[in-house]
Amino acid sequence: MTFQYEERFVSDAVRYYGPSEMQPRTRLDSREYARARSSIPTWCLDGLVCGATQSGEHAVVLVVRSDRGDAAGPFRNEPWVIGGVWDMVTEWKEFVRLKVLGELFSNDNAKDVLIDGPIGPQLFATGWASNGDGPFAYQGVTLQFCYRVLLSSVIRPDEFRPDSNHGKVQVITAWEACRGLHPYIRDVIHLSGWLEGT
Repeated sequence: MTFQYEERFVSDAVRYYGPSEMQPRTRLDSREYARARSSIPTWCLDGLVCGATQSGEHAVVLVVRSDRGDAAGPFRNEPWVIGGVWDMVTEWKEFVRLKVLGELFSNDNAKDVLIDGPIGPQLFATGWASNGDGPFAYQGVTLQFCYRVLLSSVIRPDEFRPDSNHGKVQVITAWEACRGLHPYIRDVIHLSGWLEGT
């Protein structure tokens, strides 16, 4: 039997070969997903949303994850970049664009965003311990590339409509306001060079 493979474009940095029938991966239930993450690093693609306020100040937009119990995953109630576990099929920048539209604008396809990057460009990793904020008290590791997402219009907080997994939005206009953020979030903001003083 001969298998047919084709080159699939996911990023300039990757040569990826697979059958044309490949579909996004199957979703696991929350407990099984938490067990898997304790043993297998997860590949995520993230986006740091950058824009300007009505007064012209550069700003970044973070979403705050909802706390719906252990199944909500790690880093709940923390300001975070947009993104998530890559489906292993979608082109990287398109995946980030769709995540931005879904998590920040309730899938409003009329919103115009430019995906730039990845930031760095480098691979990041975040980890958490079983006694930390991991789902179901399991440890885990996530590997991620983070892209810069440039908004074409002025940032108007009343236009943001976060999805059900994110409780609210935080707009940051000064590097000093980043000091209490998770080190990964501080690093991508700093490496993006978007805020004054970074």
